[in-house]
Amino acid sequence: MTAVAASATAAVRFPRIRFRPRVSISGTLSGAVGGLGVVVLLQQFAIAYPTRSLTIVGLIGGAVVHLLIVNAGRAANVSRLNGRLSAAEARLAAAPTVPGFVVTHVVPPTGLEARAEPDAVQPVAAVLAGGVELQVLQQTGDWAHVMGGNGWTGWVDARLLQAVRR
Repeated sequence: MTAVAASATAAVRFPRIRFRPRVSISGTLSGAVGGLGVVVLLQQFAIAYPTRSLTIVGLIGGAVVHLLIVNAGRAANVSRLNGRLSAAEARLAAAPTVPGFVVTHVVPPTGLEARAEPDAVQPVAAVLAGGVELQVLQQTGDWAHVMGGNGWTGWVDARLLQAVRR
C-alpha cells in the first residue's frame, strides 16, 4: 500500500483488481486440437510432412496460443479498470473542501480500511492512506463514522484512529 501525503482532503485508495489467468482444460484441449489441425493443413498443402516432433509442436503451440489469446483480453480489461480506479482517486483528491470541516482524527501510518456500514462483514469500500485527516461524525461501539475534507464518508475502526491534539 502506498502512503499519500496528508492534506485537507481525504486521500482514498480503492482496492485494485488483480489479474488471474484463466486456464480451462476444455479450452486448452481445443487449442491443442486446433494446433493439430494446422499440422494436418500443412501436410495437405504439401508444406511440411507431419513428423512426431512437428505434431508435438503443433499440439503444444495450439494450446499455448489459445491460453495467450484468452488471457491477453483479460489482462487488458484489468489494466483498463485499474486505470479508471486511479482516475477516480485523482478526482476525489482534487475535490473541494467541505465548509465546516474540522480535523479531529488522522489515519495511522499503516492506512485504514473503510466500509459503507459499521460491520466487518461488509466489503471494503476504500483504503485510506496513512496521514489522511478526518472528522469523526459519530461513534458506535468500535466503529467511527468519518468524513474527509472532500465530503467522502465511511465507517472505520475507531480504535485505530489517532486523535488530533489542539
